[in-house]
Amino acid sequence: MRRHVQAALCALLVIAPIVSAESLALIDFVYADVNGDPVTGDHFDDGVLGAEWFVASGTPGPESGSELGMNGGDLIVNTMSLGASLEDDVTVAALITEDLAADEFIFLVLYSEDREDWFSVGLTSEAIFTTDENLAPLSIDGYIGPVVGFKLTLDGATSVLTVTANDTVIYSDVPDIAGINEIGILVVPEPSAIALLGFGAAFLGLTRRNRY
Repeated sequence: MRRHVQAALCALLVIAPIVSAESLALIDFVYADVNGDPVTGDHFDDGVLGAEWFVASGTPGPESGSELGMNGGDLIVNTMSLGASLEDDVTVAALITEDLAADEFIFLVLYSEDREDWFSVGLTSEAIFTTDENLAPLSIDGYIGPVVGFKLTLDGATSVLTVTANDTVIYSDVPDIAGINEIGILVVPEPSAIALLGFGAAFLGLTRRNRY
């Protein structure tokens, strides 16, 4: 399984067209707090993607009930800055339902302030894993079902980030990231589109510079 995921991640060197007509994921909620103070929370129950979300790629939505449908190539980034260092206590939680075929991915991404490094949790139809901007798997675990409750907890006293999925610990270590500033969610229909993790962040930075 590790070899399969590594091979898929290495395919980012080839950027292929992204075409998808079906929702590959439904996002139920995303929440984050820093040192106990809530920074952002969205249950996607108002029918409209909130202003705190920036669509860096694709056309996510529409919202239906309390879920946001996301298609292949969709990347949304929450613009509510966490501004957290590894010395802060941080909690990020999300509930995602996936309908993935082989070699399709969903990523929950924690971007640093400069967006040059990041930490992500990836989900496939066969495995769940963690990775950084080098796209080398940091940890890999088996498939845990189509509905996944993620919780990422940073302990500011030790700088250890613990990632659980449906209450199963899949990662617990000090991440190689400068801090946690933004949360992104990316859905890719094929391994080569994983390059959007970096391209989306660069596009976001460019868009913000143009805005201000």
